[in-house]
Amino acid sequence: MWRANPSNNQGKKYAIIEAKATAGIARPTTKYLASRLGVLSEKHKGKPVIQMDHHWVKQRVDRLMISLSPDIRADFRPYSQNANYSIICTRHIIAVSLLVEPGLSHIEAMMDDTKSDLDHAVHSGIVIHKYGEPTIENIIKEKRRRLTSKGNGNKPK
Repeated sequence: MWRANPSNNQGKKYAIIEAKATAGIARPTTKYLASRLGVLSEKHKGKPVIQMDHHWVKQRVDRLMISLSPDIRADFRPYSQNANYSIICTRHIIAVSLLVEPGLSHIEAMMDDTKSDLDHAVHSGIVIHKYGEPTIENIIKEKRRRLTSKGNGNKPK
């Protein structure tokens, strides 16, 4: 969860961010992202709970609430009885492909305890795809469609 600037976050004060990284190619498609979202074993209103759907976000925020600062808890409190927190936060998914340079050098730098962030400053060339609310809803619909067509063949988390 990030505190966001409402002027560039659809008028909402908070953003729920999910980051996905791959050593392969992060395809900028709904199907690709849907394949990367997890599925919980529980169901909500007869449907599987999918990572980043509104029910999943509400569960996560509710669990985090006790560890959040009092001002953040106060912001969320008026909406705690709602079905979800879409009134106060937006959802974002960021997909990063680390297959190409300098992605591999980022991985190597992170694995090397003798280096700091300052030792590795090459940041051009990483492929990043960003998705916001309308697209996330389509990604979740695609995940539900795939689960239905596969007979819920995905393993729950």
